[in-house]
Amino acid sequence: MKLSDFSPTPKKILATLATILLLIGLTILIFLRYQSSNKETPPVVIPGPTIVLPPDVAKPKIANISFQFKDPSLPDKVNVYKVNYTLDGKFANQVAATFSFQNQPETTNDAQGNTTMTWENPGGSERLSITLENGLVQYTASPTHGKPDIGQPPLPTITSKEQAAILANSFLRNHNLLAPGLSPSTVLPFISSEGKYINLVADLSKAKLFQVNFSATLGNNRIYYQFANDAPVSVWLDNFQSPTKVVYQYPIPLTEKPTQKPIITIDQAKSKLEQGEGTIVNFEPGIPDPKSTEAMQSATLTDAQLAYFDDSRSGFLQPILVFKGEAIYPKAGKLPITIYLPAQTTQPTNN
Repeated sequence: MKLSDFSPTPKKILATLATILLLIGLTILIFLRYQSSNKETPPVVIPGPTIVLPPDVAKPKIANISFQFKDPSLPDKVNVYKVNYTLDGKFANQVAATFSFQNQPETTNDAQGNTTMTWENPGGSERLSITLENGLVQYTASPTHGKPDIGQPPLPTITSKEQAAILANSFLRNHNLLAPGLSPSTVLPFISSEGKYINLVADLSKAKLFQVNFSATLGNNRIYYQFANDAPVSVWLDNFQSPTKVVYQYPIPLTEKPTQKPIITIDQAKSKLEQGEGTIVNFEPGIPDPKSTEAMQSATLTDAQLAYFDDSRSGFLQPILVFKGEAIYPKAGKLPITIYLPAQTTQPTNN
């Protein structure tokens, strides 16, 4: 080999520079990939739940709390779910098809941008409307019941609350509305009085209307809503077993994998309540309530449970502790109360 073989030439210089640049590029690429693989995923920002009260109701003060319940066994962490309230037109049409509507829906848009699809039969005795943006399904019907022919048995009627619950459950299933976690929780028999319905507490044979309320659960935890409501779905049936009305806030489909968050202990929750935290929530909008006008003298809580709260504002199913019991007021005496207390350790109470 001659010494001249090692002398630099333009070709050799370019080859050397190309090799150096390639090595530098590979080093940078390896470094960036290493950085990316070790970069922590930013935590999901979850706003605190917004617990609201009816208009003109100030937050009542909680005082002199005592506890008479068996402490629930609470986990250290719970799943917090991102949710979506929107239905699509395909689902709406599938539901409408189960009612055998022959006409095309009328589609309207309100000032808030909500789209509602409405079906109605020619006689107007049956109507279905579905608002896509908030998952609200409403159905009304005016069934007619002729007298049975001579010699024929009388029309079947509802004879028990259990039967009413089974009929309502079947109705939702037959119309593609019985979502997972949805089940009958209470049955209220009503009797007609001067064009209005009043609650009937006994003698079901006199009931003209049965309201079957459905509660939603996620895992083992019930889902609660504003104003201590835990029934997003109600089905009304007349005493001849025919559905007359459905109000259905579609149970929320989960859209993302849950995020685990730590929650407070039951002892921490008790301490918060003793310090006046938490919100009394069982108010009827538009109805004066002593809980909002009189100072609480004392309260005894007899039940505590871990639940999820859907405030329809934060976009998350939030863990809360729900306490129930009785409070004493100077003029009204004993009144049932329900208290919501946010359960996440990292979230402040947001009223």
